[in-house]
Amino acid sequence: MNQRSITIVRLLGTALLLIGVVSALLGPAEVHVFYWFEDGGRFHYGGAGFGSLMFANIAIQIAGYYVIAVLCIPLGYGHLKLRWWTPAIMTTLLIAWLIVGLPLSLTALMMLVTSKGVSLVSLPFVALGFILLYPVIPIMLLRFYRSPSAQRAFQTAEIPSNWLSETPQNVKVAVSLMVLLALVLHFPLLLDGFFHCSAT
Repeated sequence: MNQRSITIVRLLGTALLLIGVVSALLGPAEVHVFYWFEDGGRFHYGGAGFGSLMFANIAIQIAGYYVIAVLCIPLGYGHLKLRWWTPAIMTTLLIAWLIVGLPLSLTALMMLVTSKGVSLVSLPFVALGFILLYPVIPIMLLRFYRSPSAQRAFQTAEIPSNWLSETPQNVKVAVSLMVLLALVLHFPLLLDGFFHCSAT
């Protein structure tokens, strides 16, 4: 059973690592999309610069790619090397996602439908994908990381006594949610803040 859990852990690590690397490549590649909507661009329309909804939409997508890369690459490494800190971080992130995932998923779905022109035929498949992302897959993963077999798979070395191992789970979740809130509060800057002052 332990070998089976180790195999599952390493498959998850490989998937996370691939997702992280692809996201790290998509981030800078997505920057060229800004030029498509500027003067002379293939999809040009007026008012697509800084402060517009389109600009904010693209910028948030790019930031999302980098956040995914920063999270998935180290976690992929932690899975492949069976590092003790991996289940602690994964459990924290999964619980945080179950708390905020529904509104974020609905927002992402609306952005996808409005900006990417999703057809009615593909809409059920897109909706199914979002249902898997919230809540089906997170609940399944959370049960796996909390299982005794998964705990044994990561216990390849003595767990050191530090802030990550000793901090209560609810505190780690609260901190991760506050970090997310701090990131979200920066989004209005992409729309010139809440108030726009123009020269008269």
